[in-house]
Amino acid sequence: MLCVNNLSLGYSGHIIIEELSFELASGGLIFVTGANGSGKSTLLRGILGLTKILLGEIKINKGIKIAYVPQAEAERTEYNFPASIREIVLMGRQRPFKLFYNSRDVQAASYAMTRFEINNLDAQLGQLSGGQMRRVLLARAFCAEPDLLLLDEPCAGLDASGREIFYDYLNDLRLKYNTAVLMVTHDDNLNLKPDKIINL
Repeated sequence: MLCVNNLSLGYSGHIIIEELSFELASGGLIFVTGANGSGKSTLLRGILGLTKILLGEIKINKGIKIAYVPQAEAERTEYNFPASIREIVLMGRQRPFKLFYNSRDVQAASYAMTRFEINNLDAQLGQLSGGQMRRVLLARAFCAEPDLLLLDEPCAGLDASGREIFYDYLNDLRLKYNTAVLMVTHDDNLNLKPDKIINL
């Protein structure tokens, strides 16, 4: 699914991650931990092609669906986006060259919103609290039914109920769709047992 080989990432020649190697198989789960500034978010951005590779390589199986949930701080730029919660979650079903949503797309988005207990479907992001917004963006990623899911501190801003919903839904996603998960986290939750922990 994902192979990282002797990877070095950074900005303007400044190396943040150096000679990192790991593999993530379908259905696998890897936690990424480390201090602030150690390169956790940079790693996810590198996998997405948003950060330049200085050395090494990243190999991803062709044709797979990838979903990404950034840090809560990065989400704030979306607060004024002129779309309803329903529309934002449904965007998780977009694909290249796909012009319309079908009934399966609507069903998947509705299911994700129900699982995350999102009720104010006609509201806009600017009307939501940080925790509510987090649920919306997680629902958008989960309804994509991705092959590879990249999560950057997904539980930040979630209350105890939201965290429980997240972990239960993530386990279901991995079982049903064999989704591979790479998750930046500081949460020592016992409901998830990673195959590997990468400490940057």
